[in-house]
Amino acid sequence: MLLKYIKTNKTVLLFYLASILLFVYIGFFRLSYLMPGIAKPELATSRLILGWHGILNDPLNLVINIIRSVVYKLAAHKTAFDIRLPSVLIGISSMIGFYFLLKSYYGHKTAIIGSFLFDCTALLLHLTRFASNGIEYVFSGVFILLINSYISKKNLNKYIFSLLIFSLLIISLNPGMLWLVILGIIINLKEYLINIKKLKNISGIIAIILSLTVPVFLLVWYLIKNPLNILNYLAIPSHNWRVVSFLKDIVITLKNIFVFNSANPDLWLGRSPILDSLALISFIIGSYYLLKHYRSSRVRLIYLSLIIAILLIALNQNSISLGLVLPFIYIIITVGITYLLQAWYKVFPFNPVARFIGLTLIILIVFLSCLYNLRSYFIAWAYNPTARSAFYIKE
Repeated sequence: MLLKYIKTNKTVLLFYLASILLFVYIGFFRLSYLMPGIAKPELATSRLILGWHGILNDPLNLVINIIRSVVYKLAAHKTAFDIRLPSVLIGISSMIGFYFLLKSYYGHKTAIIGSFLFDCTALLLHLTRFASNGIEYVFSGVFILLINSYISKKNLNKYIFSLLIFSLLIISLNPGMLWLVILGIIINLKEYLINIKKLKNISGIIAIILSLTVPVFLLVWYLIKNPLNILNYLAIPSHNWRVVSFLKDIVITLKNIFVFNSANPDLWLGRSPILDSLALISFIIGSYYLLKHYRSSRVRLIYLSLIIAILLIALNQNSISLGLVLPFIYIIITVGITYLLQAWYKVFPFNPVARFIGLTLIILIVFLSCLYNLRSYFIAWAYNPTARSAFYIKE
């Protein structure tokens, strides 16, 4: 029975095995000593006031701070590994979530291609292995899309729906993520209303009330203590800002993604853009294909989420990570690569040799992109003198 299952699902099982090995490599390979010490932002992270008192005082970035509370409590002496472990766990969760997101959108084969590209992205590697809140923005983008995908496609029972609503509310406690949550609700409003109608009986009402209790209490308490905290929650700068400066920051954000990045040795190598050349070409092709289907609620959610993410990053240059755009961009990149493969198959619908060559070329593209990003992080950045000098604080 077991052998029959393995033979039937060997491709899927091989992918899962490769994914586990990739997760372990990405997350834990030389996590403590790839760099000579920890960076100044990581030191600040290690000194956060956590536990129930800290979370009640500031519930923003709730998920990663809960994990930090547990890890820091268990660690007798906080090492670089302990400080970075919560980010690694959130990063791996984001990678797993992205696979299931692509699978729900486009199927298993496309999910395999997109997952390897996404998992090996240099920026994702940096955020996953760096003790900051940056990785939680990647996590938020992935799971807001994934939850909306489940709500829009599945006939959910009231308890699963309540759990998904609870998850959205928890994610919305990350600064600025409420805007993406609201966008998802607006675009999938019909499906939300269908599921809300199932909550008519007493058990459904209790389930939804329980899902609202904790996140709403934490948020209300946070705002009661200081009403100006609403600005932090919504990711609206408290200082005066001008339209011209905001437009300039939008241009800078787009430049960082597509042209060349701002210098940040803690998290990036030199001035190279977030997207490598292969990813950029795939993004352009994917955009061409998806924009032809602009009436699809899924396409509108992806592109409007990307626009909101760019606006939030532009408004909060120093607090919201560029990682927020990664899930949306890499969905488009994945679509671009699979579109190329489908176009090749249409040209050679019955020629097995030509189809094999096309598939091999796509695999080669994915492999080269992954290799470039892995080398960029583990070799080029890790041994860059400027980058190493930023990690000067000893444990």
